Amino acid sequence: MLLSLTELFKRSLKLYRENIWLMLGYATWLLVPFAAMIALSYAPEHWLTTTGAILAGAVELFFAFWVSILLIKLSVQLIENKPLDTKTLHLESTQRLPAFLGVVFLQAIIFIGGILLFVAPGLLFLVWYGFAQPIAILEDKRGMQALADSKEMVRGRFFKVAGRLVGGPLAIGIIYSSVAALVIMLVASFAGIDPLTVFDQNKAPIWAETIQIVGEVIAMPWVAVYMTMLYLDLKKNPFKKELENTCDAG
Repeated sequence: MLLSLTELFKRSLKLYRENIWLMLGYATWLLVPFAAMIALSYAPEHWLTTTGAILAGAVELFFAFWVSILLIKLSVQLIENKPLDTKTLHLESTQRLPAFLGVVFLQAIIFIGGILLFVAPGLLFLVWYGFAQPIAILEDKRGMQALADSKEMVRGRFFKVAGRLVGGPLAIGIIYSSVAALVIMLVASFAGIDPLTVFDQNKAPIWAETIQIVGEVIAMPWVAVYMTMLYLDLKKNPFKKELENTCDAG
């Protein structure tokens, strides 16, 4: 029987809290290129500044992908209580990059295509192919095979999976957004700034943007743990077994 959304939420939070400094140690790598981009924003306009900004953006993108892979692999080791080998973890995370990027590319094309047709197909594809990334990372499946395996995991229990797939990250996002907004309002109030003007601006001040980015970095490992727990739970309880258990009970 699948874990409920509430149980997944509580278990993922507990595991994250127990290993928060380990996981944040990796997630905070994302702040390095962000800090570089902030520094470059104060530099005078020059082709070197533009080149540096492009390079910092590319590094940020690389770190985002690499850290995402690493956090999922790390989550598995923590969930299954396996000994941590950081050298192997780093090496395997780097080796999974091509498979991960290929799946991300296909997901983007399929999801955007579904949204352009109608909203419903986009949401359908989001659930069907929502586990292609952990499959690529943990099973080394590539491209269409990872997408097909993800769809198979959802088969026969679409709405059960959809609720857990969307509900968990959505709840974490609401918590993160609420805390970040509260911190921004407090900082603005102490600085004598009307908080509403901060949110009304087309581009947030650098200090407010920094708070948002730090909040995202803190929330990122929690989402990774939650999604990994959900993936492992689906693998542990395939639909066929649930069907057999139902028949046996009858």
